Amino acid sequence: MKSGRRIAWVLLLLLLLLSQGCGKKAPPFVPGNVFAFRVEGLKALAQGDQVLLTGALVPGESRNMEKPVSVKCRVYTLYYPAEKAPCEECPLPFETFEEVQPDILGNGKFQCTFPLGEKKGIYFFMVRLVDRNGNVGPPSGPSSLKLM
Repeated sequence: MKSGRRIAWVLLLLLLLLSQGCGKKAPPFVPGNVFAFRVEGLKALAQGDQVLLTGALVPGESRNMEKPVSVKCRVYTLYYPAEKAPCEECPLPFETFEEVQPDILGNGKFQCTFPLGEKKGIYFFMVRLVDRNGNVGPPSGPSSLKLM
């Protein structure tokens, strides 16, 4: 009988310990505003030592559909030598970015200029818009630029 009680106490103790470790205990909250504007159809064009990135500004599934103000643009870049270009289906590991001030034009047009490297090869670009509160929008599709 003693071993049965001992097992019951151990199981009760384990149950109490495990019940305290499931998830973060906090009151429920309403998530903040999500910045849903994104750039669609991103295109890159070399202009001297700069690259001009253009595309269409598209509102996402946000309730706030007004034109974004005080927006910055994160430009992610990747460089590959021409002989080591990735395959078309390969995922691109965008990691480094620089923030620049974009031009939000009328009719939902987007453009920004960005310094271009001097190396010959293939450059890939991706853009994410950032609102004045630091909320980052969804990524654009990648765009490539070949310098030969």
